[in-house]
Amino acid sequence: MANAPHRGGDKREDGLALDGTALVWRHLSVAPAGVPQPVLTDASGEIPRGQMVAVVGPNGAGKTTFLRALVGLASFRGELWVHGEPWHRARWRIQMGFQPPAATFVGQTVEEEMAIAVATRAARTGEPPPDRPKLDGELRRWMQTVGLHVPVNRPVDALSGGEMAKLAVAGALASGADILLLDETQAELDPGARADMRAVFQGLARSGRTILLVTHDMDDVLAADAVMVIREGTIGKPMPPRDFFYGWGERVPCDDLGFQAPYLVQVARDIRAATGADFAPLSEREFVEGWRDAVAGAIRRGGARRNSSAVEHLV
Repeated sequence: MANAPHRGGDKREDGLALDGTALVWRHLSVAPAGVPQPVLTDASGEIPRGQMVAVVGPNGAGKTTFLRALVGLASFRGELWVHGEPWHRARWRIQMGFQPPAATFVGQTVEEEMAIAVATRAARTGEPPPDRPKLDGELRRWMQTVGLHVPVNRPVDALSGGEMAKLAVAGALASGADILLLDETQAELDPGARADMRAVFQGLARSGRTILLVTHDMDDVLAADAVMVIREGTIGKPMPPRDFFYGWGERVPCDDLGFQAPYLVQVARDIRAATGADFAPLSEREFVEGWRDAVAGAIRRGGARRNSSAVEHLV
C-alpha cells in the first residue's frame, strides 16, 4: 500500500536498533503525483540525527520528489522510519520549506505566524496553549535561535528575503518539527543572507536537529556535514564533503555531476597536483592553517614540480 511503511517493531530489517538515526528508508520507491512510473526505485539508506545534509544531483533526478515523499506529498512504497518510529506515527516531526517562503505564511505579522505554529503544536500534542507571557517568551526564544531580530509586530510582507527565510525556519521549529527539509529555499537570497542561513543550519544541527538542503550552491555543500547524491533513480549514501570535492583516486563526485568546485577547493587542488601534499581544506581556516605546511613539506621532500606556478605564487 502506498505511503504505508512496514509496521513491525522499531528495528530495521537487519535487526539493528534505530537509535541515533533521524531518517531510515528501506526499499523505497517514490513517484511524483500523477506519474505512474517511480522516479526513485528500491532505495535504501539512512541519515544520522544532528546533521546538515546537502542533497545534490541533476535536475529531474528526484531530489524534490524524495523530500515531498517524506512529508506525504508524494506517494511511496517501502519502509520509512523517523527517529526510530514508523513514518505514519512520526511524520509530524518533519517539515518542508518551499520557495519562496512567503507562499507558506498564514499570519499577517511575525507574531501571528509564530503563534499559529505554536498553536498547531499544542493542538497536535494535546498540551494547553501557552498564556501570553509564556507565548511571548517562546516566540523570542525561537526568533533568537534563528537570528531573526525584528519587532514581532512587523508585517511578514515587510520582511527581507533573508528574514522571511529565518521566519519560516523559526515557525517550523515552533511547530515541533526537528527534521527540516529545504528545497532551494535559499535560491533568491543574496550571498550575505545565504551565509547567515548556513550558520543557522549549522547551529541547528549542532543542537540535534537534522537539515536536508537541496541545493546547487557549492558553498552550501562546503558548510554541510554530509552530501547525498540523487541521480538516475538512486539515492547515494551520505558522504563527507571532503570526499565530494576531492574524490577517491581519479573520481571526483563534484566534477562527475558537472558542478564547479568553489574557488578555495580549486586552488587547493592545484596545490595538491603541484606538491603531492595531502591537502584538502573545506574552509578558509583549514586552508590558511594547512597550505604553508603542505607546500613547504613537499618542497623539503623534493616532491613539488619545478617551476610550478601554484607553488611559486603561494610560497
